[in-house]
Amino acid sequence: MVNIVLVGKGTIGTGLLLRAHELAEQGHFFSGVADTSGLAFPLHEGGPYTPDEAMQLADQKPLYPLAMALGHTGVVVGPRSLDAVATHLLQPTSFDHVLVDTTPSADMIAVQTQAIANGRYVVSVNKKPYANGDARHSVDYLLSNALDGRVQLRGTVGANIGAPETLMQALREHPDDRFVIQGCLSGTLGYVCNQLQQGKVFSEAVESAVALGYTEPRPFDDFSGLDVARKATILGRLCARHWGLPISVVQVQHDSFLDAAVHGTDYDARVLEDLDGPAFAGASRGLDGYFADFMAALPEGHVPRYIARVSASRDAGVHVSVGLVAVTAERCLGKLDGSDNLVTITAGSHEYAAGPGPGAGVKPTTDAIIYGIDALAAKP
Repeated sequence: MVNIVLVGKGTIGTGLLLRAHELAEQGHFFSGVADTSGLAFPLHEGGPYTPDEAMQLADQKPLYPLAMALGHTGVVVGPRSLDAVATHLLQPTSFDHVLVDTTPSADMIAVQTQAIANGRYVVSVNKKPYANGDARHSVDYLLSNALDGRVQLRGTVGANIGAPETLMQALREHPDDRFVIQGCLSGTLGYVCNQLQQGKVFSEAVESAVALGYTEPRPFDDFSGLDVARKATILGRLCARHWGLPISVVQVQHDSFLDAAVHGTDYDARVLEDLDGPAFAGASRGLDGYFADFMAALPEGHVPRYIARVSASRDAGVHVSVGLVAVTAERCLGKLDGSDNLVTITAGSHEYAAGPGPGAGVKPTTDAIIYGIDALAAKP
């Protein structure tokens, strides 16, 4: 049995709470739920929340007023909530405590580190603690624990396609080989590439992606490519830690999705940064000509793909690059359709793949979390 302490009650956290009955069937229960407004935990003698009680918290309203309205008395309010989470994880229990992080916060690195240091486990779909440049000693520590299975990172790269696990398997089986990892790791940008490939102008592709709900509330967050760079950085850093190298050896070169089309021009993409979906789609008409020129310049038999590439070896270090490039249409990444994600791994002469499959969404991401919880529950 696992006691889940969930931090983050956005779309993914709420989706996990809505699966409380399914989790309970596997012997997993929520013993605490937190967001920036507070931490709620049950005080009744029955132990953790019942599935019905947990599902009452599956509302994207701030947790503190919601918990108070439901009559929960075990509530810590306000900025102390993250400190309270760390303290709550220390409570004695006959079951394993698992911290599940569905937040977008880099600050969670301290809570995750303390959880592991205190003998607990972590399941994270939050990429920022593992991809940011701060607190490198803590990142080294957490990634080493990921390699040992105490931290589960499946949902940080490609939702539930299993990229981190596939890479760790390849590293165990071929530790001395040179690794080349390539992937399409944005469903939004994959969809736009496919639309361009089919002859749509750029603004039409963007408008369609916005209408289908593929983009972030601020689409620039997708088109900046930063999220893809974070995912690729995590894979590169896992390689480094497997070889006992510090994450400082990982070098990252990141070009946004827009850079390939506007490079060398006077177009300033910063005008798009703060626009919402409809406004971004409208403003993207100013990029139609640039992308038409980019598509016309593609070599015959090639298609556009926003590719993350990691080149890694024990001796040469780890190099990560991210950008919009032309790939052969007959390659597996060139054949990728719609918004699916795919990661290919070459270790010497050995080939591995994770995907294709959805790289985002509530169901795939909560599936990845449950996979991690089950894996921790199965640890001896």
